[in-house]
Amino acid sequence: VGFLGPNGAGKTTTLKMLSGILYPTSGEAKVLDYTVHGETDSITEAIEWTTGYHLPVVNLSLGTPEINSPGWPAVRRRQADACLNAFYKGQMLVAAAGQFYMGPDGSEVSVPVYPAAFGKRVYAIGAIQPNGSRWRDASLQQQYCATHPYDCEYSNFGPWLDCVAPGVFITTWKGNPNGYYALDGCTLDDRTTWAFGGTSASTAFVSGVAALLLKLNPNLIGEDIQELINRT
Repeated sequence: VGFLGPNGAGKTTTLKMLSGILYPTSGEAKVLDYTVHGETDSITEAIEWTTGYHLPVVNLSLGTPEINSPGWPAVRRRQADACLNAFYKGQMLVAAAGQFYMGPDGSEVSVPVYPAAFGKRVYAIGAIQPNGSRWRDASLQQQYCATHPYDCEYSNFGPWLDCVAPGVFITTWKGNPNGYYALDGCTLDDRTTWAFGGTSASTAFVSGVAALLLKLNPNLIGEDIQELINRT
């Protein structure tokens, strides 16, 4: 199957809408009779669902930067309202701050990712390496990042982040190995394990700490947990 067209025809935009990354400005797109609404709408619906079931800690290893689309402001407002409602209900939303690529001039530019960048209502998590420095991809090949800095992703940074946690060589299983490091021969009950990194990996650590604090004191609300973690 081929999808051909001249530069600027909208091939990439179309595929992003079909995959749920971009929100259509009008009309709708369907894949196998399923109407695609866009990833940001799915995130909002998921947050609203957790609030309806009074889930105290929600791990959001996902997010999106600003989208240049007429429909984005409305989607962002709804997402912000959902996060604010969760905050007032005592939930703790732990969200990945995302990654960025170094600019061609060698500059590092923080790129806010939502919902992590919604301020106090969401606890934004960055990733660090074992030595405490900011995470960068190819953590198993540090020399590569040193010689090819523009090809490496880096953990987001900036005043809108709340916390950092380990984000290097996190091992898991039952995941999609695409883009992850395969640990050849490393199996557990026939379930192949994989190692990955980044802020999505870091959020799970913070969510786990939040859950442990709740086990010790079930009366804590999200704002209390944030304060306790900030003290440490």
